[in-house]
Amino acid sequence: MFCFRTIGIMSGGFLLCTLSPAWAGYSGFMETTLQMDNILFNNNRSYLEQWGEVIYTDRMKGQQAALQFGLRGGDEGEIDHALHQLFFRTQIERYGSEVTVGRFDHADSGGFYTLDGISLQSVERPVRWNLFAGSPKRIDDYDGLSGGFLLGAEGRYQAGTGSGYSGLKTVNTRLGLQHQWHDENALRMTWGLGGSGGGDPKAMGLKRFNLSGSFRLDQQEMDALTGSADIDLQTYGRMHLLYDFYQPGKTPVSFRDRFYHDYAKGRQSVAKGRWHRPLTRRLTGLLEVSRRWREIGSSGSGMAAELNYRDYDGWKFDSRLDYLTLNSDESISLYGRMRKALTAFVELELEAVLQRKETQLSGNNRAIGSAFRLKRRLRKDLFIDLFGEYIDQSDRDNEFRLGLSLRYDFFKLPQGVAL
Repeated sequence: MFCFRTIGIMSGGFLLCTLSPAWAGYSGFMETTLQMDNILFNNNRSYLEQWGEVIYTDRMKGQQAALQFGLRGGDEGEIDHALHQLFFRTQIERYGSEVTVGRFDHADSGGFYTLDGISLQSVERPVRWNLFAGSPKRIDDYDGLSGGFLLGAEGRYQAGTGSGYSGLKTVNTRLGLQHQWHDENALRMTWGLGGSGGGDPKAMGLKRFNLSGSFRLDQQEMDALTGSADIDLQTYGRMHLLYDFYQPGKTPVSFRDRFYHDYAKGRQSVAKGRWHRPLTRRLTGLLEVSRRWREIGSSGSGMAAELNYRDYDGWKFDSRLDYLTLNSDESISLYGRMRKALTAFVELELEAVLQRKETQLSGNNRAIGSAFRLKRRLRKDLFIDLFGEYIDQSDRDNEFRLGLSLRYDFFKLPQGVAL
């Protein structure tokens, strides 16, 4: 299924909104979607989907509550549901810390995931610490995977370089320890090192870098490793370097990802280098080279080029050409997108893709796809969205999706907070 939504991460409860009205506030949205496709249920089916999130914040008490959920009902009576967030967070001023209880997003040097449990962390700098325990999960739409029970601690230290050494103003370090009980016990050390900002804005140099990962102490091997760096080349553009040792998610998250992300069953390492440069005032270009090393299947290389243009009338044109080869398998894709605000209330987006794949396992396949999205703001807090896509394929079933969604945003801001 082509899933376009990026879900927010925090929500809250309505009943709490009556407390401390001068300093309390809430925000969130409710979105209802009626959709028909032949992707989700493998046939021509329709279903109704409801997503919602609410955030409640009390600045005086230092408290926050969150709720985020999804419901989906099919035309044959089947119902799916998901609870993405449900937590309460409060500050403990005496100890300069805050505690979070429930289901919440958690990030450390080993990755980003949902945690059902409790977290106690300090809020004061430059030294910060975090103690956490619970069941780690990964929730994609309505599907979730559980990782047993996790107990961990992590410390962070942020320091200023003083002189903007190598173009950097601040340097951050992280070090943590985790024990996970699942199918097999795992003892991990997590770590991270990064820096950003500062330096002479007119000088070439390193503007940002990050290196993080986790190491299995019980198996004496690297579990995950991610590194990136931004280098400012001034008139020659900007260079972005990336290395990632990981196991990809199982579900493409957008129309574009369906064609441009290379998903693998096992672990893989990916190294990328990107060079981004403005060509004119309204035209920018990007060149990318990549190399993939796979644990299961063939390794390979890829190249890509992008052109992005913004005209005087507000049209935005994005295009990308991708080539990837994995041993005897190869794919080439051409993607294009146009966006335009037709009026102050209406926005149009058009997408198209051409792709050719040759694989030993599934043979050859040629695909031609298109997608559209028409958004209209009915009021300042009410939006309607009509969208659809169609994929014509030579060696597989054609795919389509058509839907209509209505979204309502609501908010009441705490005193002293401005939009």
